[in-house]
Amino acid sequence: MHIDMDAFFTSVEQADNPQLKGKPVIVGSDPDNGNGRGVVSAASYEARKYGIKSAMPISKAYKLCPNGIFIRPRMHRYGGISSRIMEIFRKYTPLVEQISVDEAFLDCTGSCALFGTPPEIAKKIKSDIYESTGLTASIGISGNKSISKIASELQKPDGLVLCPPGEEKNFISMLPIGVIWGIGKNSQKIFHNLGINKVKDIASMSVKDLEKLFGKTGIHLWQLANGIDSRKVNSDFDYQKSISREVTFNRDTDSFETLKKSLFEIIDNVSHNLRKSDMSAKTVFIKLRRSDFSTFTRSYSFNFHTDSNTVIYSECLKMLLQLMESQKDIDLKIRLIGAGVSNLILNENFEESQLDLFTNCSADKIEAKSDSIYDLLKNKYGNKVKKASMLE
Repeated sequence: MHIDMDAFFTSVEQADNPQLKGKPVIVGSDPDNGNGRGVVSAASYEARKYGIKSAMPISKAYKLCPNGIFIRPRMHRYGGISSRIMEIFRKYTPLVEQISVDEAFLDCTGSCALFGTPPEIAKKIKSDIYESTGLTASIGISGNKSISKIASELQKPDGLVLCPPGEEKNFISMLPIGVIWGIGKNSQKIFHNLGINKVKDIASMSVKDLEKLFGKTGIHLWQLANGIDSRKVNSDFDYQKSISREVTFNRDTDSFETLKKSLFEIIDNVSHNLRKSDMSAKTVFIKLRRSDFSTFTRSYSFNFHTDSNTVIYSECLKMLLQLMESQKDIDLKIRLIGAGVSNLILNENFEESQLDLFTNCSADKIEAKSDSIYDLLKNKYGNKVKKASMLE
């Protein structure tokens, strides 16, 4: 099964505030009366009727639907609901592979003797989700991952679609090629230029021709188009690959002090969330987007894992200096700055690294204690708690 929550962020907002039900709700950055610089995180089905989509500039969303209800994201709330939903899945099978905050694959092969046929299990899961959260989910059922994911999209919202065993190829043959997992906008352009528009057209191509176009990926696309997918549900998969945040400025800037202050606030948020998740990171990265929308990134990997605000910020500041130095001859200001961490590991799986000869152990302990107290205060009082260096 592939289970996908329906318009998850906005549905949570509508469930928490019933007055929002039936209204166009947009979760994202502040639209600022059409002058906002961020993007849409999620749109309710009512908002989608106006053409609003996730990742759309918030200013465009405001122009499409100025009377829409714009709400800032509450990631902590969405994460809490997500955890509750994943626990429901594990009531029916231990083989759950969460691939995002609002979707997962379930292998229910061994569950039928306990809970009934696959459609019966799906109905029970949908009922449990609704009773626990007031939310709806769409479920696709088949013999493999790819077909199940496609099936879950066919009757949204609140859908339940079954592809019978042996019917995988026929089930998807007349669908547009964009339903195939891994075919994005660029790949679609290549296929459309060749007159290939339906999944059956890819299925009928020779593997050699696809390999010439896309390398080894071409072989995989041919298999998916023919309904073949041998990938197993991996219950050990950790979907959270990174933690990051970005800030879009109200006005493009070339002030290093502004960028430095924004970077500090971003890393403060990222490191707090890292510790809140009881995780440590090995890789840090930053991103700059200029006024012409060209984007530049840098990353650095330590030889250890860390959750320290100071360590992460120090390395990101070095990378910011490098990026600014490389851009000094270009007369374009900065529109957006972002930063984050990846190569994450749960602290319970963390093996203590050998200390560096020149590490100031007492200073590290003081900083760790400081971070711990800071986290306790933020958890209790929220974002009202700030470090002195973040104040004007």
